[in-house]
Amino acid sequence: MTNLELESRLESLVNQERVITREILQLIIVAEDRKLYLERGFDSVVRWLIGRYQYSETAALRRVNAARMLRAVPAAIGKIESGALNLTTLSKAHTVIRAEERRTGGQMPGARKEAVAGAMENKSLSSAERTLAQLFPEAVKKLEETKVQDRGADEVRISITLKREDYELIMKVKAALGHALPEADLATITAHVYAEYWKRKNPQRDVKPKKQSATAAVAPRTSAKPIDARTKRLIFRRDDGRCQYTDPLSKRRCLSTHRVQVDHIQPKVFSARWALCTRQRHRKFPISLVPPSAFGWI
Repeated sequence: MTNLELESRLESLVNQERVITREILQLIIVAEDRKLYLERGFDSVVRWLIGRYQYSETAALRRVNAARMLRAVPAAIGKIESGALNLTTLSKAHTVIRAEERRTGGQMPGARKEAVAGAMENKSLSSAERTLAQLFPEAVKKLEETKVQDRGADEVRISITLKREDYELIMKVKAALGHALPEADLATITAHVYAEYWKRKNPQRDVKPKKQSATAAVAPRTSAKPIDARTKRLIFRRDDGRCQYTDPLSKRRCLSTHRVQVDHIQPKVFSARWALCTRQRHRKFPISLVPPSAFGWI
């Protein structure tokens, strides 16, 4: 087969495909009008196309939307065969028109739908989307805010539109989690943040006893996990070497230079008996009277 023969054969098949596409869309219109899908045990024409004719969900929905657009604008039927209009742009136009009708609460006039179909002629998908965004900015914005696609038992695709500052915040969180999740994409980061939040807010979680107030007696906690030295150094640098604990009653800040904030009431590394960074302890045990053994020196 020569190149000219290949192109001639392909052109013939493409023309046949357009004729077949137009016929399929017209048959879908008739089937939906007759509610044939209900007789066959399906709850929608989309499910009927998927179950009876093995279309994918996306392909079935695209054809149904395009058919509904042709029902509203019969003059566009011939433009399917000529190639001036195609399934994708017709389906997109119908989706946006329906969103605009939901937004306004009224039916769009047929003349305006015909004008929209005309604006879709000979346009690529990206160009058609820009045109629709100009014609119906509020409807397009609403459609783009949140879009959920069920991809089966193990996967769901969500598309959302964010403000610039919200996106920049996500990037900051991603950078902060870089050491723990170095290869994570946005989906992984989002799932991780939600999982951590749910651990704290899940109403069925194990609720730990509330911490005692600053004025309550301090009970020894021998099972508390120590704070690692690296974390303490970071806190020490952040707080300029002073404890930042603030009494919730008096609003007084500790500002002790003996311990960082995590060791304020109950030091993590020494015995509870010698909690140095507590005002009550300062009064009871001046630093000069604290035995060296409390620091682990002997």
